[in-house]
Amino acid sequence: MKKLIYIITFLILTSCGFQPINNALNYNFIFKEVEISAEPIIKKELKKFFSKQQNVSNKSGSIYEILINGSSDRSISAKNSSGIATIYKTTISINVILKSNEKEILKKNYLKEIQYNDQSSKFELKQYENILKKDLVREISIDILNDIATTND
Repeated sequence: MKKLIYIITFLILTSCGFQPINNALNYNFIFKEVEISAEPIIKKELKKFFSKQQNVSNKSGSIYEILINGSSDRSISAKNSSGIATIYKTTISINVILKSNEKEILKKNYLKEIQYNDQSSKFELKQYENILKKDLVREISIDILNDIATTND
């Protein structure tokens, strides 16, 4: 009886047709050119995200050029009574210019920020900051693709 339940559950889960909402294959556009200028962590995440939409040979739809300029800023949000930083804030700013046939279609600035506590080790703090930057860049990248998809309709 347990085997039957496992088999039925397996069949239901494998044939449900689940697909991620923000799957790059769902968009009806491609990027002919992606130009990114940013610090290495941000640039790497943006390249990884937008390369899925670049030069896809089996797609039809709008063809765009996208120019992306990104930066990050870390500041101290709070200090303890000794003057030592206890809470930091990282802000990611990404400017996007979308062009089609040398005509500017979309120009927008995306801004995300997050606050976090200090870590006992500066190495751990730097690693944590890099993870947070990657997460913020992914969130902004999804927003960018959704805005382009809305512009494309």
